[in-house]
Amino acid sequence: MQELLLAYVHASFGEHITYAQKLLVAFVVPGPSVAYDVRSTNLVEQLTAREIEVLQAMAEGFSNHEIAEKFILAEGTVKFYVHAVLEKLGVHNRAKAVIEAKKLKII
Repeated sequence: MQELLLAYVHASFGEHITYAQKLLVAFVVPGPSVAYDVRSTNLVEQLTAREIEVLQAMAEGFSNHEIAEKFILAEGTVKFYVHAVLEKLGVHNRAKAVIEAKKLKII
């Protein structure tokens, strides 16, 4: 739904897309987590569906800019998601995040 709304806002109000994205992020309610069991991991907090999508794109070698284009997000929003993924996985870089996620069978 968020992607559709962003596409509409971008088509209608292209110059305001960054502001619209900030508003959407501010009002996003964490959705249900996806197909991994947090109890089988050491994670304190589960990754959201969007965080897992960003993590998968990271694993595929996408840059922040490419991830932003793929999901119709502002690059700053992607940086926010990447930071959240790193924090939740307890790592300090993208490569370690991918390794940890594969070890935990998140991706």
